[in-house]
Amino acid sequence: MFNTTNGGVTWSLITPLSPNVGRNDICAIPGTNFYASAGAGTTNQVISYSKDNGVTWTNWGSTGIQYLTVDFVDDQTGWAGSFSDVANPALGGIWKYDGVTFNSKFTLPVNICNPGSTVTVSPTNSSSGLAPLSFSWSSVPAGLVFSSNTASVPVITFSANGSYSVTLAVTNSVGVVSTSSQVVNFLTCGAPIAGFSIPSTTICNNVAFTFTNTSTGAPTPNYTISTSASSGVTISPITSSPTVSIRFATAGIYSITLLASSISGSSTITKTINIVDCTPVAGFTLPAIAAGCITTDGSGAVITTANAVATSTSSSIGSGPIVLTWSFTPSSTFSITVSNSGAFGKQLNFLTPGIFTVSLIASNISGTSTAVTKTIQADACDVGIFENQTLLANISVYPNPAHEQIMVSLPSTNDSYKIKLVNLVGVVVYEEKTGKNKEILNINLANKAKGVYFLTVESPNNEKAVKKIVIE
Repeated sequence: MFNTTNGGVTWSLITPLSPNVGRNDICAIPGTNFYASAGAGTTNQVISYSKDNGVTWTNWGSTGIQYLTVDFVDDQTGWAGSFSDVANPALGGIWKYDGVTFNSKFTLPVNICNPGSTVTVSPTNSSSGLAPLSFSWSSVPAGLVFSSNTASVPVITFSANGSYSVTLAVTNSVGVVSTSSQVVNFLTCGAPIAGFSIPSTTICNNVAFTFTNTSTGAPTPNYTISTSASSGVTISPITSSPTVSIRFATAGIYSITLLASSISGSSTITKTINIVDCTPVAGFTLPAIAAGCITTDGSGAVITTANAVATSTSSSIGSGPIVLTWSFTPSSTFSITVSNSGAFGKQLNFLTPGIFTVSLIASNISGTSTAVTKTIQADACDVGIFENQTLLANISVYPNPAHEQIMVSLPSTNDSYKIKLVNLVGVVVYEEKTGKNKEILNINLANKAKGVYFLTVESPNNEKAVKKIVIE
């Protein structure tokens, strides 16, 4: 056998040849400077490894099997192949190395109750590796008593309350040490008492609130939070955190249960919470008819939505900030500016006459309201006719709201008035020209639909006045 340490420029004869080298197959172990070998035949049935470029070889726990081949894919996984059993082909044939030559591993209870006297426990030693392995147990602080510090599974005696770090050192046949540690609490125990607090028993849907765990007990209990019903409920984090955020998506009556458990026992507490729908309700005011009229030169009529306001019906229980979404149809026929009430009001500047629709939707963290829609009429200015406030003041309509008829009181004049009654969509439902000196006009409404109408009175000298009429 020869080896090289300079990439093959020169080679050195290995002599004498180690008796543990497997003469059937040799492979490098990726990620290391180790080699593995497999031997076959009658005198060289061995699996071995070398850490010095093949000069010396260490038996890897061979069992007298003829190993025909060996290979590793990385420093953790390798295989050795051989013949299957003559009588049973399912036996033998291939062996796998799982990367564990030796490993320190044990378990002890994390918490041990002190009954007022000494307590003895034995660890579960699950250390692994090829024999022989040696063990060494210790603790910090050194208040624990081991029946044998070198035993595989000693008896450990606890006598004084405290927190102890127990350490196991495992040494393999070539002197390499693997250690593992675990903290064990020896304490006076107290039964857990479950407890928690929430900010209110009435909470808005989709509003997260803080669940504060106030449970007591020794050792500190583990906690489980559950709700009934559980659909649409978000709990974060789901670990045993002192404070937890809970959110319910849907309104309803729910119960919240906390289970506190430890080696000292368990305890539960349940509270009921009312989740209410805090979806806002949209609302605003809007005149039925725009003030002024639209002139032929396009100067436009202007109407303000009277500080339109959308309010939540559940604001007293914290529904959160409300966002308003306005829509205007047809939007291309007028411009929109924000009034002095900010987002809660809109000023509408009409560019063309007609019937227009204004809609409002209110939303918050709990949900989105039903749209509220109102209509407004913007009239064109008739050529040569303007609205006269004096005429308007001298006209009276009664009763208003009306049922089957209305009486219209007109100023006295030697000429006649033009009377017109128009519904919200601009349809003329009544029209008449009065006789001279007629001061009282009776209009029959028996066949008119309930709703809002506009009564227009035009005087002989081109003055016009408009009054809003409601038929119930």
